[in-house]
Order: sequence, then structure tokens, then C-alpha cells
Amino acid sequence: MKSEMSSFDIYAAIQELAALKGARINKIYQVTPSELKILLHIKGFGRADLIVEVGKRIHLSEYPRPSPKQPSNFAMTLRKYFGNTRIIDISQVGFDRIIEIKTEGGKGEYTLIAELFGEGNAVLVDGEGVIITLMKQREYHHRKLTGRGVYEYPPSKLNPFTASTEEIKNLVNDSRSDLVRTLALTLGLGGRYAEEVCLRAGVPKEKKEITEDDARKIFDVLTKLKEIKSFEKSRIVLDSDEKIDVTPIPLETYKDKDTKEFETFNKALDEYFTSFEMEKVEAAVDERYEDVLGKMQRRLRDQEEVLSKFIKQKDESKKIGELIYANYNTVQEILAVMSDARKRFKEEEIIERLKNSKGGVKRAETIKKYLAIENAVVVVLDDLEFKLDLSKNAGQNADYNYTLGKKTKE
Repeated sequence: MKSEMSSFDIYAAIQELAALKGARINKIYQVTPSELKILLHIKGFGRADLIVEVGKRIHLSEYPRPSPKQPSNFAMTLRKYFGNTRIIDISQVGFDRIIEIKTEGGKGEYTLIAELFGEGNAVLVDGEGVIITLMKQREYHHRKLTGRGVYEYPPSKLNPFTASTEEIKNLVNDSRSDLVRTLALTLGLGGRYAEEVCLRAGVPKEKKEITEDDARKIFDVLTKLKEIKSFEKSRIVLDSDEKIDVTPIPLETYKDKDTKEFETFNKALDEYFTSFEMEKVEAAVDERYEDVLGKMQRRLRDQEEVLSKFIKQKDESKKIGELIYANYNTVQEILAVMSDARKRFKEEEIIERLKNSKGGVKRAETIKKYLAIENAVVVVLDDLEFKLDLSKNAGQNADYNYTLGKKTKE
């Protein structure tokens, strides 16, 4: 899936955006660290939003984008110099992925330079090319972008729309690569349009040396591409309903793919990139949702386990209370036996002595364990094992379990 515009895409988009000459810039927002939303008023049309995402794209947009409540320092400076000015020109620098928006206003002439390659950048310069503000301070081996310095353009590639037949031939034959890679990288056409040029010219893309005739065919194709002025057949290319590309013209390389046509290239770009951004946002939201959902599911499992224990304890507490009252005399006898045994025997001997006793201890077989620290005894009645508090009588033990059952239910 294409994530950025090629040089030819920019060439096509700028031809349409040339209609913005005379438009007034009302306000500028920095929607994200790399995206600007420029609010325009076009005479006879009304409001329009121009989207400039450095490193990626430029086009008009009909989709609403959130405006930050607090403008960034970069946006504030742009508003100071660039806001309330009139566009006098919008152009592509050579065939590079750089666009310039020139304006004039009460404070003079200014140019916003947007670099749509690599990480990208946006730089505002005055009429002398001196940098007033920039989105990112950057230093490269061949140039430096800092405040108050003069803006330096990156090294420019040969423009395929101005290259001669001889230049094309020499460029390909002098390169160490094949035809399609040379057209894509050295001439800056990009992979898809380089493939298209080879296909339309009928020259094998794998060739590493081309003839004068080959160069002439390639030149003719490039000339036809340059002379295209109308992009009403712009389209989004689909592969199994997934958007994979957006092009200003029909491409032979996509003749077997489904497409969706638009009346302008800007509309196609808006639809393609906005849905692309929405899909990224939705993917991030889905990831966040799954993360939160996982935590909630784990919490739910913990709560279900606790709930299960509470339900079990509630039922058991009620049953124990009922069982104590149903066996009131037996429980009283157990408590009495334990009280007597604690006086006569050592702690570790009590249970064994009661089991071996030959007289007067009818319920000794129900006693399973003496818990000296808790001052309690574990007994079994009607196959239910539970504890009796030796400091309480039978009625108090029953009431304690009833109360515990009610609290657990709550």
C-alpha cells in the first residue's frame, strides 16, 4: 500500500492546485507533529482545507480534522507571517518531491517550502530565502536547516520531463543498474511509474544498456505524460477491496485491477490518504481496545472466582447454621467435651485421648482437629466439615454462621 506521493503524483497534484492562486490563507494548524492544515478562502468557492503532511503528501481535503486547542510554536509563527496572506504561486521544485507555496501580504512576500521526501520538513522563508521558522531543525552532510540561515535545497535529480533523448540514454548506460531502477531512482519516477514507462515504451525493464531508438521511445512516453493536463480519470487501485495505490491517470500495470474513479486527482488523494490514516488510527484503537479488553477479561475472571467463593461461603454458612440448630445437643456436648479435655490433656494429646476414651464421650468421633491458636475445633456432621468457636456456645456458633452468610451475600 502506497504511503507517500511520488514525484509524478506531486506533479499532477500541483497542476490542479495551481487554481489556488489568489486564495487567501486564513489560519494554519499543526494537526500532528508532521501535518499542517491550512485554512483557505477561495474567491467564488468559499472555504477549503489544504493538507500538507511532510514526507508524504499535499492535497485539498473535504474531511474534517481536529484543530488543536493550543497551537504549537511553529503554527503560531506561521500564523504571524503566513496567515492572512494571498497565494501568488504554488509549484513543484523541478521534479523533486518539494513544493513551494508563495504568498504576499502586508508584511511582504513569504514562501512555505514543504519537503515531501524522507522524514520531511516544512520551512518558512522570507523573500531573500532566509529561514524564519521550520518544523524540524536538521543537519545533513550536504546542508543544514536551522533558524535564520538561508534555506539550502537538497541536490536535484535530472528532470525526466526536460531530459533529452541523449541524456536519457547516457544516464541508463552509465548507471550500474537496469533500466527500471535507473528511471525509478536516478530520474525520480518511483517504482510504479518507472514500470509504466517501460511498458508503454515497449522497452524491457531489465535492460542495462539501451539504444538510441529505446531512448527515443522512453522520451516520447515521458513527453506524453508531461503533456497530460486533465486528471478526471484519477483513480484508487483496489486489490480484493483493499486500497493499494492512487494514480492521476490509468496505468497499464494496473489494467487487471479494480479501480474507483474520481473527477480530480486531489479528490482521489483525499479519499486514499484519509482512509489510510483512518485505518492506522483504527488499528491503534483496536490494539488499545484489545489491551484494555484483555485487562478487563482478566479482572472479570478474578471477580468471577471471588464471586464463586462468596456464593459457596454464603451457602455453606447458612447450611452450617441450620446444621448446628438441627444438632444442638450434639454440638453442645462437643463443646463440653472439648472444654473438659483441654483441662485434662496436653494440646497435642486431646484428639487422640478423646478417640481412645471408653466412657462419657459419645461424640468424640465427630471431632477431627483441635486448633489451639484459633481456639476452635474442626468437626464433621452429616458429611459437612466446619469449625466451632470454643469460646461460644452452640447458639452463638449458629448465629455467627447465619450472620457470616448474610454479609457474604451482601
